[in-house]
Amino acid sequence: MRKERLIAFLPAAVATIALILSFFSSFWCENVKFEPSGGESDDNPALSFGVFYLLGTKETERPGGITLKGEACVSYNNEIQTDGNWIATMVFACIAFVIGGIGVFWTWLATLLYLNQKKWKALGISYIFCCLFQGLTFLFLNSAVCKENSLVSSAGSQYPEECSWDMGTRTNIAAVVFWFIAGTLMLTLPNSDRPAAAPAETQTVTYQEKKNADGTTDVEETNVVTGTYVRGKDIEG
Repeated sequence: MRKERLIAFLPAAVATIALILSFFSSFWCENVKFEPSGGESDDNPALSFGVFYLLGTKETERPGGITLKGEACVSYNNEIQTDGNWIATMVFACIAFVIGGIGVFWTWLATLLYLNQKKWKALGISYIFCCLFQGLTFLFLNSAVCKENSLVSSAGSQYPEECSWDMGTRTNIAAVVFWFIAGTLMLTLPNSDRPAAAPAETQTVTYQEKKNADGTTDVEETNVVTGTYVRGKDIEG
């Protein structure tokens, strides 16, 4: 396998990590949280929220009439009025994930197939855009979820008025960094283009004309020299 195709594994791996981080930061339910002033307890747990889901409780029926209850990501049910920053965060999160997913697919394909320089650089630029869109999802920190959360207000005065970072926001920072690294690698590393064809091999053939006693003439091949392609770096060495 050529060196350029092996190099394609590096940005492919970095972009894959960025895509996984992007998924968890955008579609998990623990991006921001509200911690009670007196510390967490069963009666006053920390309240966690994500871009599309919030951390709630979910009951599961089991055979034998057993009901299991535990924490799970649940959908919003219009408990919080959406605002412009929240809607923009949803849009940017989806754009970053979709563009990034397509880019990751083609980057891994580049480890098997040849991509010309134009397509290779286009993938790098797409990752830079993913970095931009992923970064714009930080608008969520200035949305109604963090500033005017009616669920938190109704939970009691022990909760702060503004949110704090949770694991999802930290994961989002990592996603932005990895998208940027993936884009930079694609723009600086050589592409996996098809190698140029080697020069055609040449032959030098020497013939000798021989006259026979009966006046006829025969032509015999006496020497064949086959040209051999020599790489420039081999000549210099």
